[in-house]
Amino acid sequence: SDKPHPNKPVEVETLTSIIGVRGTEFRVATADAAFPYDRAEVIQGQVSNINTWKHSEIALSAGHGAVVDPNKAEMQAVALLPAPQVPKQGMVLRRPRAIWQFNPVPGAVAYRVIASGDETFNTIAYSAKVTKPETDLGQLPSNGPWYLRARAINPQGLEGLDAHSTIELRQPAWI
Repeated sequence: SDKPHPNKPVEVETLTSIIGVRGTEFRVATADAAFPYDRAEVIQGQVSNINTWKHSEIALSAGHGAVVDPNKAEMQAVALLPAPQVPKQGMVLRRPRAIWQFNPVPGAVAYRVIASGDETFNTIAYSAKVTKPETDLGQLPSNGPWYLRARAINPQGLEGLDAHSTIELRQPAWI
């Protein structure tokens, strides 16, 4: 039938898994060259993660994630790392090197930093995986206000909870 199914939950399907979504905020990452397994991270609500190759399933609740190895039926819910402590809203950074630093998170092996010109993050201007809790935002395309998210990444590749902040990017003081 071509009619919509309002009671059917949203499903995200990758090569090795199906993620069922029910009133939830979540992230899904498919296997890539950097990390060979699919990953699901639940921020709010609950998801059902099914390994389609091994016909196994795990329920994930808020603050948890799972890695799907297509060759193993067992999946384990892992607590996501907490949000890093980031500088207060409105910090002024000046080009050419506009280094934004935040506190490290115990257990993190890397960090994801995302910048957007809008607070809803509909358009992403910058997304980088960095090995230290800092990044150079001088490469953003324009001066002005920027909305930021930072999250810690655990050894399994699961990205943790978001920290939010803003910066004001400006030219060097001598211009």
